[in-house]
Amino acid sequence: MNFQELVERDNAAFVNPGEFGVAILWNGKPVYADVADGEIESSDHHGVNIRTKTLTLNEGDVTPPVPDEYVQVDGEALRVKEAGCEFGLLEVTFYRNES
Repeated sequence: MNFQELVERDNAAFVNPGEFGVAILWNGKPVYADVADGEIESSDHHGVNIRTKTLTLNEGDVTPPVPDEYVQVDGEALRVKEAGCEFGLLEVTFYRNES
């Protein structure tokens, strides 16, 4: 087994529903992703927290979004903070201000 095959096998664990992955709807398209929710304090506005959601999915499953683009995830409009591809996986972090 070569290195690329090892990377593809390891990547499959992140989006596999038997491991970390869950089924989501990305702009109406069903895909599997690893989902991590979080919350951070805003560096710009005192007393405002920022809710984050980070999705990791196979790079070829969706078109990579750009910052400030809105994506429908399970029917909820989420704003892209950042997105990047590495080793065949797409990681997208969304954000929304919370009080």
